[in-house]
Amino acid sequence: MGSEQQIAFFLRELKDGDTWRRAAAAKGLGRAGRDEHAWVLVTAADDRAPEVREAVAAGLGRLGVAEAGRAALPALMGDEDPWVRRRASRAAIRLGLDGPATVDAYARLLRDPDRHLRINALDGLGALGLPGHAPALVALLGDEDPAVWGRARVLLYRLLDDPAVSAEVLRTAEQGADAARVRALELLPGKWPSASTTHWSRGSTPCPPRCGSRWPPGCSTSRPRGRGTP
Repeated sequence: MGSEQQIAFFLRELKDGDTWRRAAAAKGLGRAGRDEHAWVLVTAADDRAPEVREAVAAGLGRLGVAEAGRAALPALMGDEDPWVRRRASRAAIRLGLDGPATVDAYARLLRDPDRHLRINALDGLGALGLPGHAPALVALLGDEDPAVWGRARVLLYRLLDDPAVSAEVLRTAEQGADAARVRALELLPGKWPSASTTHWSRGSTPCPPRCGSRWPPGCSTSRPRGRGTP
């Protein structure tokens, strides 16, 4: 906790300073302020400068006042500036925010072009044990980034008892493209032993489609390894 003089200085700067001074003041309040100063940061969440909005999000995460975070962070998670979205989503995770507005914000970030934000969305939804938006979550099985599709696969496995999730995984296993289809198929063993005999028979191991020149290990149609096969 900072001194009263420090806090008074940050409050003045947040109100009257230029962009960088306002941003520094928001960061300073996050480090030195008390719970009531989280609400001061909420009032600055619509500042015209993205640098200030980013600092506000960071400050709210540090102060740890969940109600104040809930009042500002979901909107900041949809900010036009990706750095603001990053800070806001990490702050929401840090505060353990839940509720419809936060879950909807995470769901939107599942489709964000910034890989860091897709990761943040998956981390946030994983902490809550919720899918956010099942089609968007399952679509991430086809993401090029292993940090993204790996998190998506882990979360989907946890949520396979959710009817919306299971239906979307099965749809992707049957109709999806490329990597998303393969990874959806890999989620199915033991969950739907009789599902879609188009792809496998009861009791057999689901076999993903051939990928390039390699067959996935354990696939019933894998090339047999005969004598002399490396």
